Order: sequence, then structure tokens, then C-alpha cells
Amino acid sequence: MKVQTLTWLFGGMFAMTAGALTVAACSEDSAATNLPGTKKDSGKGSDDTASTDDTGTTKTDDTGTDLDGGTVVKKDAASTVSCSKTVASIHAPTSLYCPFQAKLSDGGFAPNCAVGSTCCLQDFGKTSVSACVDRSGGSATCATDTSAWDCSDNSQCGGKKCCLGVADVAKYDGGVQIGPKTGCPANDVQAFNESRTTCKATCGAGEVEVTQTCEGGTATAFKAQGLYDLAYCKP
Repeated sequence: MKVQTLTWLFGGMFAMTAGALTVAACSEDSAATNLPGTKKDSGKGSDDTASTDDTGTTKTDDTGTDLDGGTVVKKDAASTVSCSKTVASIHAPTSLYCPFQAKLSDGGFAPNCAVGSTCCLQDFGKTSVSACVDRSGGSATCATDTSAWDCSDNSQCGGKKCCLGVADVAKYDGGVQIGPKTGCPANDVQAFNESRTTCKATCGAGEVEVTQTCEGGTATAFKAQGLYDLAYCKP
């Protein structure tokens, strides 16, 4: 009789202990499932809610001045304003302006290109240096990560016009716009929606005539592609 009673007693204690352990285990599983930010099969945790916005970085507008003196809004500028490192200068047109060439043995830079050559200008953010290429036989072939700029003034085009081309005909009604960017100094004049310069009989729609010789306007320096100093006749 005593043996049977002890068996029942120990059996009951074991059952109670096992039950308590089971309840504790279930409680821990439930708490882990509901931790903030933990992804559940039935929905999203707090972290998921915070990451559902796929619209990208908030963007701000930059304002420049168009060629007629009005205002144009640059819609695709990043929220961080990017100003030119140096303000544009007017360079003598006796040579073709060509910055960012390889350094010479004395530590200086190679001179600007001779008129009639092409400046293969270092593309923004690239490591290939600029170089002068003779184009007397036709069009110049530039190295990878450089772009062909044929002129920096009308006077370099043998009776033709030096024209700054349009990068995207879907922007600004298919034209280049010139003016200061919002958040930058007023004298930091930049071009928007521009490509490179070429010599043409006449500049096309939306292109800008690059010249320092003005009749009824003021020769105004500006930065093209954030790198290249040019000038145009501001009305």
C-alpha cells in the first residue's frame, strides 16, 4: 500500500513539472513570434512597415534662368545641392580650352589644344585624362570615358557656329538652359540639359551659340557639365 501511494505521489509531481515546462515553452514561443519588427506569416512587423516606401529619395527643385530671362525649374535634381567647385571663367579663344589633361614632367598641365583640334574631355567622375586630338582629316576619335568637344568659341569654327548641344529633347522643351542653381552662389552659372560642343553652319533648336563676341548682349561665362568653361551672350 505504501509503495503504491509513493508511486502516485511521484507520478503526480512529474506530471505537474512537465506541464509547467510545456506552458513555459509555449509562452516563450508566443513572445518570440510577437517581438517588434519580427516578420510573421500572417502580416508585417514594425520593421516591414517602415521599409514599404519604394519611392526613393525625396527630391527638390532647382531653378535656373532661361535664355529669354524667364524662369525654368529643374525637376530631376537630387536633394543635395551640387555647386561648381570653381566659378566659370572666360578663356582666350586663341586656343581650344581643354582642362584635366595629363601632368607634364615639371608638374604642370599640358597646354590647351590648338584651334582645329578636338578636346577629348575627361567625363565627369572618370579617371581617363583629357587629350588633344587632331581632327584635320575629319571627326576625332576620343578614348573611352572622354567626350569630343570641338570648340569653345565661334571664332574656332572657321566661319561656322560653335554650338552647345542638347542632351535630352524631352527636357526643357528640348533646349539647353543656363542660369544659377538654387542654393549655389549667383555667379555660379551652369548649363542644364547640355551635351558637348560642335561646329555647325547654324545651331539647332534649343542649342546655345558659344561665343564671347556679343552684339546687344553681355558675354557671360558658365559651366557646362560642371567641368567646362564656356561663354554665351546673355540678353
